[in-house]
Parts: sequence; C-alpha cells; structure tokens
Amino acid sequence: MSDMKREGLQFANLIRWERAAEFLAARGYSEPKHRLLPIPMVVLDANLQLMQNPGY
Repeated sequence: MSDMKREGLQFANLIRWERAAEFLAARGYSEPKHRLLPIPMVVLDANLQLMQNPGY
C-alpha cells in the first residue's frame, strides 16, 4: 500500500485493527489522544450540540 501513515486507508485500518500504537509509536502516535481525529470546525459550527474530541 502506498498511502502515507496518516492518510488514506492504512491509518483507518491500523486503528480498526488496534495496531496503530505498534506501528506508529516511533512517529509520535499515542493512545488515546491520536485514536480520535479532530472534528472539523465547519461541522462543529453547523451542529452546536456536538463537542470536539478530547485533546483537540
């Protein structure tokens, strides 16, 4: 797979398979902060009941 570590399907697969910490720890990945991605501000502004994921 030619995807970069945090784009495309490879990152999502590593999260789903619970192997992200094993493969990405050397690049600064840490659980649980990096397990969730930030919710875009446009989405938060459009949905006032949503809250940003912890750590972002």
